[in-house]
Amino acid sequence: DDEEEEEGTLFVSEDPSSGEQLAAVPPWRGAIYPPTDAPAMDATPPPESLRLSWVYGFRGYDTRRTALWSSADDGFVVYTAAALVVRYDCDKHAQAHFKEHTDDVLGLTVHRGRGLVASAQKSFREGGRMRKPTIWVWDARSLEVLKGPLVFTGCNQRWVSQLAFTPSGDTLCSVGADDDHLLVLWDWQTGVARCHVLTHKERIFGARCAPAPSAAGPSSATRRSSDSSVSSFSSASLRNTHTLSRHDDEPARLVLVGKGFARVYRTELLPDSHGTRLALPGRERAAALLSV
Repeated sequence: DDEEEEEGTLFVSEDPSSGEQLAAVPPWRGAIYPPTDAPAMDATPPPESLRLSWVYGFRGYDTRRTALWSSADDGFVVYTAAALVVRYDCDKHAQAHFKEHTDDVLGLTVHRGRGLVASAQKSFREGGRMRKPTIWVWDARSLEVLKGPLVFTGCNQRWVSQLAFTPSGDTLCSVGADDDHLLVLWDWQTGVARCHVLTHKERIFGARCAPAPSAAGPSSATRRSSDSSVSSFSSASLRNTHTLSRHDDEPARLVLVGKGFARVYRTELLPDSHGTRLALPGRERAAALLSV
């Protein structure tokens, strides 16, 4: 009998207004009541809108070369902040903003002679899908879009960390953040990726272009055949190689710098049947004097 009585007291009924069930009812329900004469719901947006006037801050903790003079004459500084590129006028203490990007901008370069700016962002989510990083080329003075978005579909580059124009400004070099840090040469005016090549497993911290040495001595073909330290990639290794109709790009040297290494590439426009060629010294040179 004692056991039956004990079993009967295992479950005890409680008033819902007390005990643990009280916490399931939001306390504000008993204090808030709908208005007696509520106006009709109107989902029309208000006529007022916000306009971006000033950006404070700069993203520099995980980027390289993302605060640059656009040219020596106009006094503009361009730099990245979140998904914006800020153009700061030093003389007028005024800002203008390039707003085409949809996520953090992590790559930036300028061509001071032509007033060009190229900016690149990381991959982003749109419509429930991940989109590849995009590159925009625009005018530093007017902020007008000249070309974009440029999207490399050969692999998932995660983001584009380094950008560099060739001396003529007709070709744009980009380095992605994929496992092999792919180097892509863009004919940005047509939106065509001329070629791409693997660079290094280590992260690339800097990319700069300079004119190739003068060909006053032996011809470039002779130098290529006699210099055993330089090897040219065949067209088979340059996927997405396209025939070029313009020959106004002079040979250029592209230097990539990473952790404990530097690589020098030579870019040349060859006859139309070959497209663009990249050459790389067969011997890596340690960048002991470079601070990265």
